[in-house]
Amino acid sequence: MDLVEGNRTKAPTVSQAARFAFLQSAASRNWLLQFGDIGTAFLNAPLAAREKGAIYARQPQGGILGLGPRQLLKVTASVYGLNEAPLAWYECFAEYLIGAGWTRSVLDPCLFMLRRRGTLVGQLIIHVDDCLCAGEGKEFEQAIRGLRERFE
Repeated sequence: MDLVEGNRTKAPTVSQAARFAFLQSAASRNWLLQFGDIGTAFLNAPLAAREKGAIYARQPQGGILGLGPRQLLKVTASVYGLNEAPLAWYECFAEYLIGAGWTRSVLDPCLFMLRRRGTLVGQLIIHVDDCLCAGEGKEFEQAIRGLRERFE
């Protein structure tokens, strides 16, 4: 999306209050923290439809095997550098978490909780492509395995 259109360029980032609440909750439960950096995160999100048409890019220096040196690449996924990429990635990740049974905090869109029969068993905060999670039990471990399988 072009900057002048600008309505899809801001992705939420975790607030200081949510970060402190997450850490206090984990410490109170004596949960170990797990850090994650999602490799090529933006490529997991679909490219939003663009009113002004497709985006094309030059090949990286050295080219791409099988392509002529002057061939252009059609961008078909959100990539780092696109204005809408951070929000597209956040929406992709949040959609996965919610589909996997996590609930989004009403106080901060970057804080997610995992519950079993009403009891908190895990928490996760996301800041762009970095996440921090903590929890315990079979459901939490399965949820983390699912995350690792879905995202690099």
